Amino acid sequence: MTQESMFAGSNTNTQRIDREKMADSMNTPLVNVVSGETAEPETVTNAELKAAACQASLGIEDGRIPDNKLTASTVWDDYHGPSNARLNRPAEYPTVGSWSAKYNNISQWIQVDLGVLVGVTGVLIQGRAYNVDARLLGGSDCCPQWVTEFKVQHSNDGIDWHYVLSHNNQDAMIFDGNTDQTTVVTNLFPTLVEARFIRIQPTAWNVHISLRFEVLGCQE
Repeated sequence: MTQESMFAGSNTNTQRIDREKMADSMNTPLVNVVSGETAEPETVTNAELKAAACQASLGIEDGRIPDNKLTASTVWDDYHGPSNARLNRPAEYPTVGSWSAKYNNISQWIQVDLGVLVGVTGVLIQGRAYNVDARLLGGSDCCPQWVTEFKVQHSNDGIDWHYVLSHNNQDAMIFDGNTDQTTVVTNLFPTLVEARFIRIQPTAWNVHISLRFEVLGCQE
């Protein structure tokens, strides 16, 4: 780079910065010198800022949420109950590493009671843990089970439920689930929702409805 071109680049940058500072101090919009068009400032809503900051795990995986706050529509048996649905829970004989529904249909669900209204921004989902004691439960390949698609509902009282809506705010959003037993898949909501109860409703699955999960939101 020649001395002349180096100084030219420096001067151009300085002029741009000075112009921005001047426009800011005068509280006037910047104007594109080439096109003459006014540059509209990017705006971020308070809801978007809050959602970006509120992605803490809310206590399913680490046990802050007690077992009796995890409930489900049905269970395969006592060894497949909702308390086994904590994210990253291993399979520990005789219980298994997941909640498993008794039936495979779209009426099945698992939910958590967070105890108070919380700003919720998403969920983490995982398949049924590989069972190191599979030989005791029917075979070395037990059990390749996970949810491939699901919807999420939220409620303030556990009675009136509302779906997390897609970006058009008209249809229930269908979230991507898992493709294996171990990978954790993160699904963020289009917008933050205020809720005490979060319910996962599987709509498609591999072999059988089984899952582990966590809820993300605003940590007090």
